[in-house]
Amino acid sequence: MKQGPVAPKNPVKPKSKVYLRIDDVFEGSTKFGRELADLYFLGPNLKAKIEFLNPQIPEDILEQLQTEEGYQTMVHSICVSAVADEEKYRKECLDICFQQGSFPGGSITDVAHLVVPCNGEEIKAELTDEKSSRFQFVTTTLPCMFSGKMTIWMELKEAYEVPELCLDAPVVYESEPYLKMIQKSLLNLGNTYRLKQAIEKARRGEDVTIAVIGGSISEGAGAKPCSYKSYPYLTYEAFAKRFGKGENVHYVKAGLGGTPSELGLLRYEKDVLRDGAVEPDVLVVEFAVNDRGDETEGVCYESLILKAMEGPGHPAVVLMFAVFMDDWNLQARLAKVGFHYDLPMV
Repeated sequence: MKQGPVAPKNPVKPKSKVYLRIDDVFEGSTKFGRELADLYFLGPNLKAKIEFLNPQIPEDILEQLQTEEGYQTMVHSICVSAVADEEKYRKECLDICFQQGSFPGGSITDVAHLVVPCNGEEIKAELTDEKSSRFQFVTTTLPCMFSGKMTIWMELKEAYEVPELCLDAPVVYESEPYLKMIQKSLLNLGNTYRLKQAIEKARRGEDVTIAVIGGSISEGAGAKPCSYKSYPYLTYEAFAKRFGKGENVHYVKAGLGGTPSELGLLRYEKDVLRDGAVEPDVLVVEFAVNDRGDETEGVCYESLILKAMEGPGHPAVVLMFAVFMDDWNLQARLAKVGFHYDLPMV
């Protein structure tokens, strides 16, 4: 008598997962060759990212993942899944290469290569001690221009466990709680005289320039693609659609990663005014994250605001207080400047 398959007596226990990306947007093109998609390196940067995405992770495991020894001891494999936005691209594959090397300026070596179909299939690269690295790069090459969502996670070895992640439901942007949050984000309406002038100027068909100066958030960090999904571009786009006539609304993005207002004060002439070629009508200032180490304790920040308000274009200045992933920023200190000059603040 023919027997059916026998179930294993000791089924393989699923390995614990630590996420690096969850349904994060990817996009790219072979026009640019191999495109750098992510940079992960051991230390506070990786800790903050892991803690943000995996709030349930035990502190001892989180601490160990910051060190090379702990990373090599605990991580069994790195896994990737991707889904293209459009059905016609789900037969395509991402060419993903994991690299190791010293940073900055050291040599880079490919240590693992994955071909990931864009249909949601999970692909795994097991890492030996030789393949573990102090710095972990993820690069992707796309066969043609398309976009989708990607999830990347580390599987831990059997001796290590973390609680299973319970994902939040997707944000409903039209929901009442979300709209209430947006309403609360207006810290101060301020004196809107200059802002109204810019709006009326745009409505008359005259040229209006929206400018933004700040750090990496203003440069477009986290926005994909950053060229037209960053908050500066979306702000400009919304203003142009609502108040502009034709192509009379223009855009200057002067965000530069890692720069505080001390440097912003020096960059304003070149990066915003473009050495006298530009006179902004609206200026958004964003340094609430990067000014953590500001030795002037807000003096340069205030000087930048006064320089803009009293300079070419006499722009309407709006202060934007971005928030770091650990919910920290300098709003409490910098908002005093905004209240003093009665500026709009978000």
